[in-house]
Amino acid sequence: MNKDYSLPVNWFWVKLGDVGEVVAGGTPSTKVHEYFDGEIAWITPADLTGYRNKYISKGRRNISEEGLKNSSARLVPKDSILFSFRAPIGYVVIAANEISTNQGFKNLLPNKKVDSEFVYYYLKSAKRLAEENASGTTFKEISAKNFSRLPIPLPPLPEQKKIVEKIEELFSQLDSGVASLKKAKEQLRIYRQSVLAHALSGRLLQKDDIFSHSDSVQKDVIFSGKAAEPQSNYAPIKRDDIFHERDSIPKDVISNGIQLPEGLPAEDLAKAGWKWVKLGELISPSKERFEPLENDNQKYIGLEHIEKGTGKILGNENSDTVRSTKTIFSKGDLLYGKLRPYLNKVTIAEFNGVCSTDILVFNKREGLSNSFLKYRMLMEDFVSYAQNHMSGVQHPRINFKSLSEYDLMLPNYNQQTQIVEEIESRFAGSEALEKAINDSLTKAETLRQSILKRAFEGKLV
Repeated sequence: MNKDYSLPVNWFWVKLGDVGEVVAGGTPSTKVHEYFDGEIAWITPADLTGYRNKYISKGRRNISEEGLKNSSARLVPKDSILFSFRAPIGYVVIAANEISTNQGFKNLLPNKKVDSEFVYYYLKSAKRLAEENASGTTFKEISAKNFSRLPIPLPPLPEQKKIVEKIEELFSQLDSGVASLKKAKEQLRIYRQSVLAHALSGRLLQKDDIFSHSDSVQKDVIFSGKAAEPQSNYAPIKRDDIFHERDSIPKDVISNGIQLPEGLPAEDLAKAGWKWVKLGELISPSKERFEPLENDNQKYIGLEHIEKGTGKILGNENSDTVRSTKTIFSKGDLLYGKLRPYLNKVTIAEFNGVCSTDILVFNKREGLSNSFLKYRMLMEDFVSYAQNHMSGVQHPRINFKSLSEYDLMLPNYNQQTQIVEEIESRFAGSEALEKAINDSLTKAETLRQSILKRAFEGKLV
């Protein structure tokens, strides 16, 4: 058996098959309705997409006694460990009760040598090892034989339980810090929407500096946890290794967000020269197409290159990597993703290039700021409008005819540019804070893996 590291005294390398029975699952024939919607809990890998709990009691669909009898599915007892072995490899949960699974799982029925939660955490840390033992072309999968042969470090049962307790203690502290960071990130989103709402209702054109208290969100949020490397003295991971300055996260960001005054009434804006217009009166989509096989290589932007809800471009690639017809755009054009409009992918082109035809291109126009329109389209009311007017089930889209009917108030060009400057000056600080939060969340996940690594090297307790 391959051993990547030595173990403490009284620990042993064993195979998964030594600590339990490995059984597969199955699916009753979907042509027989009586095989489904019974009383037997039945899990598929899809049930674990986004699932965060350690235990699971049921999936989206049950099977019947007849379905169980007439398929390769079998009931596994409470505390069995369920491990998805294909599409994808590595989902792992513990059965909270008697349960069955489809053929996407290899299930370990643990014996008395091992604690179920110890195996659960080990398999959470061993996803890469499982993938290395998988085979296949279209979809990689790990066979029951190879799954049974996966090595697992095995301490005495009492020590297994202590290790689980320590992992959960550290994870609980880590989760608390992560929750605070995610809450701060959500409040930044709310803050940006508040900025947009007030800027685009004329409030930021007033002399009063109503954002004077927004400096409270310009502080750094520093997550000082570091991925601890194994040490010769087996130094335990301490609380300070997990999060150091969680309390330094701005309180107004974490609790209630930033409260801003109401925007100016529409009648006051009308007096100031703002006009109600339909979006279709301002812009129309470009129809200038690009055929990759007939043209030189260009910079290409797909929907995956536009960050949802922020207006940021995340990168680009060469047009020859995607051979379908594309739309040509120029620097400064407004790009709007019409596929799944609830993702709100809208940005300003930073260079000349081509893009997916699922992106509408609106060329620059005299007297109209595309940046002003971008921020207007990032507002939640526009997203709701687009979502309510999209069509299609699997690939919902909104067409320009529907978009063109959207009503908005438009100031003159000088006011548009002034509003854009006000928005961007306020967004600059929040972007730095969001980067610090994202960096901290990345460090948190690294630390989580470090905790598991130390646990199964015998260096945690």
